Amino acid sequence: MRKKTGYILCIFLAACFFAGCGGEFAGHSRERTASGGALSGGAVSEGAVSGGAVKKTLVEKRGIKDRNSWFYSENNFYYVRQVRGSGDGTVDCVLMERDLSEGTEQEIRRKDLQALCYVEDDWVYYTVWEESEDSEEDQEPASLYRAPIEKNRANIRKEERLLTDKKGIDTFGGVYCDGRYMLYTTDDGKYKKYDLKKKRFIGKLDKDKRNDESQILSVVDGYIYLRMGEEEKEAFYCQKLEGSEVTKIIDETVWGMAHIAMGKDVYYSEEYAMPFTIMKYNVENGSREEAVSEKQLDKLFEQNKLLPGTERTYDLIGMFVSGNRLYMQFQTQWNDEKGVGFDKMVLVYLEPGKGGELHYDKALTEFLAYDKPQEQWFDETFLNEAYCSRGRCVEMTDERCYMEVHDQESDKNTLACYDFQSGEFMYLTEADLDWHLPYFTAPFWNLERILGGDEPLEGREYDWPYNDYE
Repeated sequence: MRKKTGYILCIFLAACFFAGCGGEFAGHSRERTASGGALSGGAVSEGAVSGGAVKKTLVEKRGIKDRNSWFYSENNFYYVRQVRGSGDGTVDCVLMERDLSEGTEQEIRRKDLQALCYVEDDWVYYTVWEESEDSEEDQEPASLYRAPIEKNRANIRKEERLLTDKKGIDTFGGVYCDGRYMLYTTDDGKYKKYDLKKKRFIGKLDKDKRNDESQILSVVDGYIYLRMGEEEKEAFYCQKLEGSEVTKIIDETVWGMAHIAMGKDVYYSEEYAMPFTIMKYNVENGSREEAVSEKQLDKLFEQNKLLPGTERTYDLIGMFVSGNRLYMQFQTQWNDEKGVGFDKMVLVYLEPGKGGELHYDKALTEFLAYDKPQEQWFDETFLNEAYCSRGRCVEMTDERCYMEVHDQESDKNTLACYDFQSGEFMYLTEADLDWHLPYFTAPFWNLERILGGDEPLEGREYDWPYNDYE
């Protein structure tokens, strides 16, 4: 049976995983022909496709913003890179501007740059720490700025300050900006919403007793999903993007990686729910129903021999949307009759429009697994050898699944993707315009997915230029 553990704790304490491993928006309609059990393990072998892969422009529909084009202007792609300071060991954030036609990049330096928030054809929006002598402990004033794009380059010298919060802007607590609304949490955990057009805050949530230790989880199809504290207990809420009223979905904790929205339906699993359940809640009519039961999941595991041993546990550590499918990623752990340990990622999915039957995605699961046992270490102490996964899924689009995986040839943790249509696998480099997707899609997209972890995975370097960016 399933042992209940915390989602975050599971990720950070799974020793084998640390030693071994490396959306949704309106308009989904495409049906896939190649995925799930239809593909054999050989269809995703590493030898099928070499490292250099697709070099394409993702933004084809100008003027229509979605999560893949959040940081694109008409001619450029913007992202933030962390660089070492000059001699003092500090780390600075630098705005990078990539010309889509030429592929060249330029550094744009801005003192105390905190985070990139949004890009339009004419403006780049970003947050900056502000200096203050009277700032409170653990709180540093921060501001939202925008700089015009002139002659195909962001002009920092002409920046405009749009708002300042003396209690700071916590980028790890969630920041969303779309040119009209700015959503963020302060350093003391208060959730705020600001109307950039009317230049005023919406509602008085900063005075609401529920608004404590808040976390913006996602913004999908005109609705905000967030977690807010109430009397030392966090609950799961939703709010219309243009509205002020906050609606409680459930009076229990829901982690960002344990929820996903498809249109007006949000799927979620509450922490420590017994029996394990994934629920579906409709934000327009308030209806609620069970989408996946523990019995249904146990049956799928048994049929595919995914948890055959003893001391079995599993935890939900990711939910994704691709086309008409809702994917769930589980970390499973068990021992066989000889005491050999297993610690593997398992991908399953359901198609809500087709009755909600649960399916096992054998192709993705087998690709993520090592074919030989790996040495298992924790705090430089050898534990044993175990069969485990070499990575995890971190993002999906309609076309692809993006993964952080261990490349055995380079012995580095790297970014890779699997193409659902062709069944091909490839490692991604900066030459590929979608190398940024899991990290630099719209920042409100499932903020608690923990990309790259808090620190480098044990004994291995990262093979991408944004290893410190979460």
